[in-house]
Amino acid sequence: MSELESIVNAAEDRYIEGLAEGPLRAAVARSGVGIGDAAPDIELTDSKGDKVQLSSFWMDIPVLIIFWRHFGCGCGADRAARLAEERSGLAEAGARVVLVGMGDPVRAADYRQRFGITEPFLCDPERRAYEAYGVPEGTMLAAVYDDEDMLLGGPDTWRMVVDFKRGKGMHLVDNGWQLMSEFVVGTDGIIRMAYRYQYCDNFPDPRLAVSAVKEANAGLDPFRGSTVAPES
Repeated sequence: MSELESIVNAAEDRYIEGLAEGPLRAAVARSGVGIGDAAPDIELTDSKGDKVQLSSFWMDIPVLIIFWRHFGCGCGADRAARLAEERSGLAEAGARVVLVGMGDPVRAADYRQRFGITEPFLCDPERRAYEAYGVPEGTMLAAVYDDEDMLLGGPDTWRMVVDFKRGKGMHLVDNGWQLMSEFVVGTDGIIRMAYRYQYCDNFPDPRLAVSAVKEANAGLDPFRGSTVAPES
């Protein structure tokens, strides 16, 4: 058994155990950092195994940070395909993109290669950045609303689905409750866009991130015209 296979098998076991335990932060979408707040700066590991400070990505150019769902989820593959279409528009607006996932460097490197992802992929298996940014977990409905077997089944059914998906080359791993979120951070370290998914493939309109990047590059106050000023 290869190192990758061994790691994936352990991650599949965590997936089943986590489903049985239930979501721990299902309500976190109502809290966490938002527009106008300072973006949390956390040290993570990239897919090469090197330590990287999150703030290094927004020091000289706005960044779109995409917090990924688990590596076996079909919505991740769909988001990667959408990102390929959005890449040039984000670059033209003057932004870079960085991804944060729950996998380790070995799996992150494999995932990048399989899905043609050229952006840096940072590893957060302990979900420290997910917690700091308030990336929500969902209910079973939000996580697998389109999979009746998973939605209505129990541990025995979940294990059967995991085995079936593995045979199709899709490994259900890590935290199955974890949803996705996307943030745009300007060079001042201030959050310009905070988009938290309400269900598995609740992808944002790509114009939202592009406009947030342009706003950041123009140095505009994100609260201009608002009747409520941000707290100091």
